[in-house]
Amino acid sequence: MNRWVNSRAAVYGGVAVASGLLSLYKIATRDLINGDGIGYIDIARAFLKEGVNGALAVYHWPFYGILIGLVHRFTGLSLENSASLLNTLFLMLVCVVFVRIYEEVSSKHARIWVAALLILALPLLNDYRAFVIRGHGFWAFMLLAIFFFIQYSRSPGHKSALAWQLSIAVAILFRVEGIAFLVLAPCSFLFIAGERSRILLHALRLNSLFIILGAAGVTIFLLSGGFTLPSSLEIPNQLIYASPATLFGAVDTEAGMMFARNRLMSSVDDARLILGSGVLVLVSVEVLSNIGLPFLVVAAYGAHRKWLRLSRDSLIVVFFAATGFCTLVPVAGNFFFLSSRQTVLTVLLISLITFQYVDYLLRELSSRQQNKRHAAAWVMILALFLHSVISAGTSKQNIRVAGEWLGAEPAADGKIACNEARLEFYSDQRCKWVAIGETDPVDVIDELKKEGYTSFLLWIHREDERLRAAVDGDAALVLEREFPNRNGNSVKLYSMKPRRQ
Repeated sequence: MNRWVNSRAAVYGGVAVASGLLSLYKIATRDLINGDGIGYIDIARAFLKEGVNGALAVYHWPFYGILIGLVHRFTGLSLENSASLLNTLFLMLVCVVFVRIYEEVSSKHARIWVAALLILALPLLNDYRAFVIRGHGFWAFMLLAIFFFIQYSRSPGHKSALAWQLSIAVAILFRVEGIAFLVLAPCSFLFIAGERSRILLHALRLNSLFIILGAAGVTIFLLSGGFTLPSSLEIPNQLIYASPATLFGAVDTEAGMMFARNRLMSSVDDARLILGSGVLVLVSVEVLSNIGLPFLVVAAYGAHRKWLRLSRDSLIVVFFAATGFCTLVPVAGNFFFLSSRQTVLTVLLISLITFQYVDYLLRELSSRQQNKRHAAAWVMILALFLHSVISAGTSKQNIRVAGEWLGAEPAADGKIACNEARLEFYSDQRCKWVAIGETDPVDVIDELKKEGYTSFLLWIHREDERLRAAVDGDAALVLEREFPNRNGNSVKLYSMKPRRQ
């Protein structure tokens, strides 16, 4: 018994430490902060200067940015490092809770150390370890909420119901999509024999805290004669585009445009059908591809051969995975685009099922002494891990170097424009970010000159012929300094030639 407890503690401690070290490695080798991260740090800055109202003025769902500001205030770390510390801790929690849920839902023969190694090797999770995004906190607290929900489903009680509500409340503070899980969770009892007749009781118990807080809020509103919300408070975008009317409206608008472009269609209904089915295919392909082909193949084959009989708790996980899939449909339907990071929670939940089949396969190969196949399986897992951890992409470190140089350069005066948000960020706002986009660079630079800009710090990609031609053909610009990388991309500082007297 003591050996089992000690080995169990070693697995949980090991996965937490390994996750932390992985995150620190990815952060240390990170070229640049991601674009969204700059926005969250802007929220943190606004919070530190003007409080919650200042943070709300920057973004309508500012909890993550406020947390970054608080960590900065209490630790003295830079805002970027404060965000990285937060996300390292969140991902440690993700891995620990993932393994804990796996232990709860899998069979008695399952090995939690295998789940720990597999979650550390999951490419999708490792891809976002260095990103400054609120998703880390959302994933962590959603998994924690699902763990407590499973506990509640086994033995309904107020303690586990409260833990579920507190966890999902924090998850919602990170991403408002958590509301979908809160609302739909009681519906999982429709699929549990003997619990269907008690679904109303479960719904009330699982939402008791929110009901009490809502009633208290209404009472305060009535007694106080109303209260004024901050003028900067907005309805979160996610609530707007999750409404059926908005979703169908977006598809309908795009369908009308598609029909107008292709008169061979018999009607606009054909375009609606194509777009609607395309959205579902997009979400499905994005989720399935992010699960990892080896894991997916093993799970599909194992399900076909009936290797496992999934537990009731595993079916609850499947229900939450289906809910996660549904939350992705409005995103894809409104923007006809889906980022891999938005699929992480759904992929994690599906992985709680697929990993059971992978674990079964590894056990079978080991028990049958098929050593070569067993070793080959672990080599494939190791390859997935190394591929997701070791970056072979083009370095943009020169953007950071150029920005930090400008921020520390006392001679850099006057109005300076830059065409990359991260140049503005790393220069500590010494230059002003101006997006060129599809506009002719010559027109943009001429307009900036009229506005009094005297220098231009420009990220010039080797294939951006328009921008390269614009600066090379401008006789009024002088190249002062260049920060190239090995791929032919450069950050260049141009200044205006002094006018002759």
